[in-house]
Amino acid sequence: MDLEQSVISYDILGYKIKLSSQDDSLVTADEVVNMVKDHTDLITSECPHLDRGEVALLAALAIAKEKLTISKEYKENISDLQQTANTALDLIEDVSPTTI
Repeated sequence: MDLEQSVISYDILGYKIKLSSQDDSLVTADEVVNMVKDHTDLITSECPHLDRGEVALLAALAIAKEKLTISKEYKENISDLQQTANTALDLIEDVSPTTI
């Protein structure tokens, strides 16, 4: 596929940007842009007096907070799962006859 064909233009807060639309990611460019627009639209509707740079900064902070929260929850869930699996394995070893 030609590089020119795999680039999509977007307008966010009046800024013109171009993003690759390649399908090698779990998340599409449209999904990313829609998420950013959702955040910026919410902030703009709640605080119409802010300029676009302030809106962009607040959106970036909100998205970063979401990402870090999800990442920490994921790590905690994996740790809990490993601990549960180890406990289950220990219980299985306790009740099963030893094989030599």
